Amino acid sequence: MVKEFKESQRINQLWLRLLLGLFTVVITIAMYNGIMQAYLAKDINLVFALLGIAMLEFGIVALVVFTKLYTEIDEKGIKVQMKPFHLKPKFFTWDEIELISVRKYRPLAEFGGWGLRIGLNGTAYNIKGNMGLQIVFKNKKMLLIGTQLADELSQFLVSNGKI
Repeated sequence: MVKEFKESQRINQLWLRLLLGLFTVVITIAMYNGIMQAYLAKDINLVFALLGIAMLEFGIVALVVFTKLYTEIDEKGIKVQMKPFHLKPKFFTWDEIELISVRKYRPLAEFGGWGLRIGLNGTAYNIKGNMGLQIVFKNKKMLLIGTQLADELSQFLVSNGKI
């Protein structure tokens, strides 16, 4: 019997990385041209405005690139952290949990997409895919944690008597 389950996920879809790369190149060229024109026109306010927009856009790209989802389950409970949004892991004891299951879900329809999401079906922490650990707490709040290891997670929970 395995005593703990650990999973680490990051955004690594090729299509998304290519899109982000293209976005970065286009933004870099556009911002460089705009900043140079504003500088030559001695419009310092526009230079700073364009620099601010560029920094915001690159910050968004960096946020996507550096987002990671960590899940750890053991005999004490469930620990989850979505970096950089959670500064420290969130921990839920087994005493707080009423129901738990591994299920297929529809990210767009149920939560409006991927990432750290709050919707009608509770909160979701998901990076990619459509499989997740559904948790219903005793206070009736719900949390879905995305997983790329659905079969291993199910086997872990069954072998440890949690399902």
